[in-house]
Amino acid sequence: MASQKDLVSRAVAEQPNKPCNPIAREDEAARLSTDELDRVVGPFELCHCNRCKKVSGSAFMAAIGVRREDFRWISGRELIRAFEAPLLQSPPAYRVCFCTVCGSCVPDPEDSSELFEIAAGLLDDDPRLQPDKHIFVEMKAPWFEITDDLRQMDKNALLKHRQQVRQTEEDGT
Repeated sequence: MASQKDLVSRAVAEQPNKPCNPIAREDEAARLSTDELDRVVGPFELCHCNRCKKVSGSAFMAAIGVRREDFRWISGRELIRAFEAPLLQSPPAYRVCFCTVCGSCVPDPEDSSELFEIAAGLLDDDPRLQPDKHIFVEMKAPWFEITDDLRQMDKNALLKHRQQVRQTEEDGT
């Protein structure tokens, strides 16, 4: 069975086909079966918010959630710069990090939150997850039509969903 280390480290840290590979990362996750992977890596969301559209230069940003405890930087932190957009409604602000050599959107090395996102486009290998929902669909680009059968959530539905997920995790079910 593939471990999260096999999936994340191989897919993110070993990227010989990328224009740049000065940013090396490695995770230290325990071995897990692919059946348990969704509990460690995910969700896999397609975000249509205005800021994600700007960062990705596309109709949406495809992002995969990763637990902080399963990931650590090895080198290249000095090559990362951040752009922090002004606060729109409430904290936290929108912060985007990128490699100064190749411009790739990379995880924030200063973020200490329990969960963070990796742009799915960084991964050369199959993350063994599929997108599970479109989020912030009320901000969808007018020139883009969602044609798949994934759940579509506006901001209110997403906030409600995330609260339910947090409550389930706290309850241990």
